[in-house]
This record gives sequence, structure tokens and C-alpha cells, in this order.
Amino acid sequence: MKFSLFVIFTLCTFAARAQQMPDAPAPKLNLALAAARVAARSLDVASTNRVLGLRGGYEYELPPWIANRTASLAAFEASVIATEMLGERILRRHGHPRLARLVPAIDAAMVSVTVAKNYCVQPAKQPGTPIRRQP
Repeated sequence: MKFSLFVIFTLCTFAARAQQMPDAPAPKLNLALAAARVAARSLDVASTNRVLGLRGGYEYELPPWIANRTASLAAFEASVIATEMLGERILRRHGHPRLARLVPAIDAAMVSVTVAKNYCVQPAKQPGTPIRRQP
């Protein structure tokens, strides 16, 4: 619940920010790309928590002190988004607006693949107990 409120607040902030900047190039596209990135990262936090909650679940890329706590994982994802936004801003300042739009699209696509893999993970099976699929 708290995390969904964070996502809604972030999206509203992006919308307000795009309206305040009249010289921003293609604010609707930039807002859509930012929303896709935030949604993908939010789903990554949720799917990582799901995998870690399963029997035998393990995070391969992040250290346990980040992955095992929801707040630190969300803070890590937010810092990744902020760093990428800074990189986009630098690219725009140096005259590469198309490349700056390509960064969030690639990021959202790559994270979406990870999210899909996380949601396809089945719990580890103990000997003698069948895995029951939920409808």
C-alpha cells in the first residue's frame, strides 16, 4: 500500500514537472517513458520480494543487505532511476535528445524481462510434496 502511494506520488510529480517546463522537448513522450521506467522498477521490487518469499528463492545480482529488505530495495531502485535521469539530462545538454529518450526505453524493456522471469519462478519442491498451482 505504501509503495503504491509512492508510485502514484512520483507519477504526479513527473506530470507537474512536465507542465512547469514550457521548453521541454516532447513532454508527453518524456512523461510516458518516465512512467514506464517507474512502473517497471516498481514491479521489479514486487517480483523480487515475491521470489525471496518463495522456498529456495535467491537474488543473484544484489547483495543480501539490499535485496532482503523492501525499503532498501526500493531506495536502490529509486537511486537507479535518479542516476539515469541525471544521465539523460547530461545527454540532452550535450545535444543528444534522441539518445536521452532511448535510455529509459531500453531500461524499461530490460527490467520488464527480469520481472517476467521473476514471476515465472516456481517454489523449490521438497522431496515427497507436490507443488500445488494456484488458480
